Amino acid sequence: MSTNIFGTFQFNLHCNENTWKLTLVGTINSIGGILGLPISGMLSDRFGRKTILISSVALSALCGVIRSFSNTYTFFLVMEFVDAFSKAGSYPTCFIIGAEFVSPDKRVLISVLINIATSVGGMIVGSVAWAVPTWRMLDQILYGSCFIILSYYWFLPESLRWLLTKKRYEHASRILSTIAKTNRTTLSKEHMNQLFHTEPLLENTETYPLRKLLQSPILTKRFVNCCVCWIFCLFSYYGLTINAISLSNNGYVDFILCMFVEIPGNIAAHFLMNRIGKRYCFTLAFFICGISSASFIFIPHDLSVIRLSVYLLGKCAAAINMTAIYSLTSEIFPTSLRSSLLTSCSMFGRFGIVVASQTPLLELYWQPLPLVLFALTAFAGSILTLRFPETLNETLPNTIEQAENIGRRKTSERI
Repeated sequence: MSTNIFGTFQFNLHCNENTWKLTLVGTINSIGGILGLPISGMLSDRFGRKTILISSVALSALCGVIRSFSNTYTFFLVMEFVDAFSKAGSYPTCFIIGAEFVSPDKRVLISVLINIATSVGGMIVGSVAWAVPTWRMLDQILYGSCFIILSYYWFLPESLRWLLTKKRYEHASRILSTIAKTNRTTLSKEHMNQLFHTEPLLENTETYPLRKLLQSPILTKRFVNCCVCWIFCLFSYYGLTINAISLSNNGYVDFILCMFVEIPGNIAAHFLMNRIGKRYCFTLAFFICGISSASFIFIPHDLSVIRLSVYLLGKCAAAINMTAIYSLTSEIFPTSLRSSLLTSCSMFGRFGIVVASQTPLLELYWQPLPLVLFALTAFAGSILTLRFPETLNETLPNTIEQAENIGRRKTSERI
């Protein structure tokens, strides 16, 4: 439930005969994301994570403000597309920066914190939309506040791993010195120079063209499996979110509850990924999502509390999947290809969002059909995720060989 949905009242899109135009807004948003993700990923690997994050969010903010002055449905759709295209890579880039800045035992925590922040943001969007009387003002408030991202130019450091792959040792030294000062410790230049020029680090700064991935059968099959899992994950996550607004008579409350339930879901993800590993956490969450979606179909409408609880359990499991899939994808590919492949997987996942945006139309033919699809894709995903290597406490791979060998110390590689 994005802010653009609230703008459709002016264009008479809530009439039954115009339902397809309403769902088209979400589809256009997804198509913009599909086209923007691979481009932002390649730009991020070339020009830096920080540069792409700031520029994409700022451009999205500008598009959102311009869209608030739309006077036709067509212009509204055009700006929706440009907005989605601009900000497509911002979310994956946040994960990349977080994953590349911390030790292996803290990567799960970073992933969880980012997802909790997203959930809180969703609750804020629902609350503000409930309180603000017009969609134009809503767009201006929400997107106008995004210009604060420009201040990150002075506060957000560039990814150290990216700097090392580009051999920008002087910039990396300044960041390490700032970190050391913040932690009230010292790091001499001699120590940093020794660190930068040791043989293992020189090996770790190897870069590859994207086509090099296709020469590795292990990584190629892993990438394909990852793309399919992204489609299933985003289809169930966004599908359950979109259809939640019809759970009761107040779509705003339904949406806020769906966002709120993600917080315990992300906390559970942190616990599960650190205890049973990311692969099995991923599998379990998919299975719970499938069971919840299938069970919801058979619960009588008069048992409203039970119906709501089961639905929210499925959304909670879908939120766990979102945390797991970002965390896992950012850890199974080499550094120089990490952002490109993460955004590429996310791009394919957007096809799941395209279909999820149309699920309200499926209810016109058979009301339980969307939930049947959510259940089937979740069960399929629970099987496919077993084919990933376990990355718990593994060091981020910097070379193709290291990526191929992930998890082999603990269990045989499955892909």
